[in-house]
Amino acid sequence: VADAKRRSERKDSSRKFTNIESDTNGLLKASVGSFSRKTFRNATDAIWFHINQNSNKRAGAEKALLLLARLLEEEKTKDGHSVLTKGVVFNVLRACQKQKAGPADKVEYVLNMLEQRETLWDSKILTESLITLVNCEDETSTPERAEAILTRTNLPLNNFHFVAVLNGYAKRGLAKKAERLLNRIDELKQSGVVQEGPNNIAY
Repeated sequence: VADAKRRSERKDSSRKFTNIESDTNGLLKASVGSFSRKTFRNATDAIWFHINQNSNKRAGAEKALLLLARLLEEEKTKDGHSVLTKGVVFNVLRACQKQKAGPADKVEYVLNMLEQRETLWDSKILTESLITLVNCEDETSTPERAEAILTRTNLPLNNFHFVAVLNGYAKRGLAKKAERLLNRIDELKQSGVVQEGPNNIAY
């Protein structure tokens, strides 16, 4: 009986995965502006599935990132209509960090859209965004791209933001660029642009 129950559960799980994969492909191919409220809900459900239940964790994180990008594109066409929350964004970014998922171009594309959404862009999301970008393994220039986000953001900066970028330089053995950023942080502190840093973690 127990074996039959486990086989039934595996079949149900396999069937659900097949359905979610099919739904995901359809959502990603749909034309911009075509989402209904139900489609938005289906997309967020698919994101949670790929983060939490996809047996291929890296592929799941990448699918969740693609769906997040798709929802951000869609929401630009819907005045005042939003289903995305910081919780969804945070968990997609965390999943990508853990699996070092990308590609970097898609991560940066998502970050650029998040910057335009005041309801989804804050200091915590900025930190997670920087870590996600520098963790991408398909591109060696991600620390420079992350630093460019630091340069242009209007959010107050802190050590978490700088350390995220410094770690990217350190992992790639780019000591001179890391030293340049440390000096820049010190200058920003001296001029009062940032209130803290560099700290012991940064060094």
